[in-house]
Amino acid sequence: MTDTEQTIQSGSMIDLHTHFLPKIDDGSSSVEESLKMLADSKKQGIDICVATPHCHLHKESDLEHFLRRRQAAFEELMSAAPGSGLPAIYLGGEVYLDNNINKYDGIERLCITGTKYILVELPRQRLERRITEWIFNLTVKGLKPILAHVERNDLDELEEMGIWDLDIIFQLNAQSFLGFSERRRVKKILARDKKFVVSSDMHNVTNRPQCMLRARKVSERKFPSLTEEMFGGNGREIFVGAEPIG
Repeated sequence: MTDTEQTIQSGSMIDLHTHFLPKIDDGSSSVEESLKMLADSKKQGIDICVATPHCHLHKESDLEHFLRRRQAAFEELMSAAPGSGLPAIYLGGEVYLDNNINKYDGIERLCITGTKYILVELPRQRLERRITEWIFNLTVKGLKPILAHVERNDLDELEEMGIWDLDIIFQLNAQSFLGFSERRRVKKILARDKKFVVSSDMHNVTNRPQCMLRARKVSERKFPSLTEEMFGGNGREIFVGAEPIG
C-alpha cells in the first residue's frame, strides 16, 4: 500500500476546492492564516487538501504566470509548515471558463497533482451554450472536469445547456448544507444520478472558514445514503495512484 493509499482510507474526508495558498488570490492573506486553515482542516478529519487558487486564462502566458505564482506561494507556505499535523497537499486551480481553455497548450498542467482531474468554474453571467462544448472537449483531451460549486448556478439553465448530460463530477460547497433554503437546493441537485463531491471552498478563518465537519454531520441526517460518497468515497477515487507534494 502506498503512502497516498494509507492517507485516503475509508472514513477520511477529501477537500478538493480550497483557497489556502497565501497571498495569491482572495483567499488566505498570510502564511500564518494558511497554516491555521490547514490545521483546522486536519482537526475536522480532512486528510487531503487541494489548493485551487483562482485561475483566469486569456492568453498562453497567463498559464505560465499562474503556475509560477502558485509555486512561489506553495514554497513560501511549506518553508513555514510543521513536519506533521497538516493534511496532505496537492496543487490545482479553479479555472474560470469565460473562454475556451482547450486552446491553451499545457492546460493539463492545471490538473490536480498526479491526476487528470481539473476544477473548472462557470461564469457568473448568462452562460454561453459553447461552454458545454468547451467542457466536453476537455474530456476529449483525456481530462476529467470537476464543476465547481454547481449549486450557485441556475439549475434550469444548466439543463437547457446540457451540462447535466456531461460525464463529469459536480462539486458542492459544504456551506450549502448548513442553511435551510440552500439545503433545499442541494436536495434538488442530489436527485440527479450524477457523481458529487463536497468541498469547503474555504478562503479564510473568519467568514469563509473550513466547515466540512459541520456539513458532513448535517448530511448524515439529511442525506445518509449519499454522505460517504460525497465527503470521501468519490474524492478518494481521484487520488488512487497519485502522490502529494506536501
